[in-house]
Amino acid sequence: MTEDDFELFRNLNTDEEVIEYCFDKPNLEEVKQRFESRLPKWCKNSEHWLCLSIMDKRVNQKVGVTGFVLNEDGAEVGFLLSPKFKGRNIATESLREVMAGRVVYMTFNTLMR
Repeated sequence: MTEDDFELFRNLNTDEEVIEYCFDKPNLEEVKQRFESRLPKWCKNSEHWLCLSIMDKRVNQKVGVTGFVLNEDGAEVGFLLSPKFKGRNIATESLREVMAGRVVYMTFNTLMR
């Protein structure tokens, strides 16, 4: 995820259908803080989320975000997906790829070292 993804991130984090089972609706300042906390380069010792954009190649559009954060008990994985793209296994596949380490993104290559 890059700074260019703020609008996507904001839309996902404030869409009540998207966040219904995740967290309470944040205000704009909270969204900005969450977004900025995910921008620094990630490594296996990071305390922040590795957050990646989900791209639907069929429509060449970013449709969500996926990722994980490591903690002392293991890892927490998650995703936020645009409601227009539900029911297509996009989010499930994104988590499968993240957990398998096959993310087509430079960050993941350095992650496993």
